[in-house]
Amino acid sequence: MPYVATTKVTGGKLLRVKCEVENGASVNVLSSVSITVDFFMHPEDGVTELERALMGASSEAAIGEYVSRLNDVIVPGGFELIGFGASDIAQTLWNALHP
Repeated sequence: MPYVATTKVTGGKLLRVKCEVENGASVNVLSSVSITVDFFMHPEDGVTELERALMGASSEAAIGEYVSRLNDVIVPGGFELIGFGASDIAQTLWNALHP
């Protein structure tokens, strides 16, 4: 079953996160993640890296863990997110998982 949430972030950007969860050995984990947003990001194909960073995370993780996973990709990758940030993605993901 897909989990979906949409958030209007500061500045009016619409951010949507869609994910699926599968049963892991001891915890349910994110098996797929899709991030769509009315955004500017450089490089533009970096969104794929953000999605990959979240896959395998626990569906019960705290927002801070999702932010950490995203920043582990954003900082070394030199990604520039304009109009939204890692915390916006993490909060929207958490909202999808906890309606």
